[in-house]
Amino acid sequence: MKSFRQERFASGLEFGDVGTYELLHGIAHYEMDPKHPANSGIVDHGLASTNQRGQVEYEADFVMLHPTDQKRGNGAEWPSLRGLYSTFMTAVQAATTALQHCQEKRC
Repeated sequence: MKSFRQERFASGLEFGDVGTYELLHGIAHYEMDPKHPANSGIVDHGLASTNQRGQVEYEADFVMLHPTDQKRGNGAEWPSLRGLYSTFMTAVQAATTALQHCQEKRC
C-alpha cells in the first residue's frame, strides 16, 4: 500500500471522545494466483501476464478513514473502494452540514 494524500475529514469536526478524523488516499498493490480455484470466476485471468512467482499483479485505489490521534480511537480503520467512498462522502457531507447548522443554531 502506498498513501499519497491525506486530508481532514468532515472539515475537522470533532466526533465525541475520538476527536477529528482524517482520510488517507492511496494505491494498494495486490497479486493473485491465476491457477487457484477461487480465482476461476475472474474473466480472462489466465490471459494476464504473471510475475516471477507466477502471480498476476494488480492495484486498486483506496481511501481509509481513521482518527487523527490513533490513541483516542478503538483501533479500527475503515478502508473503502472508490464507488463506496463517493456514496459515503455524500452522506457524510449532508450529515456534517446538518450538524454544523445545528451547532450554529444550538439545536
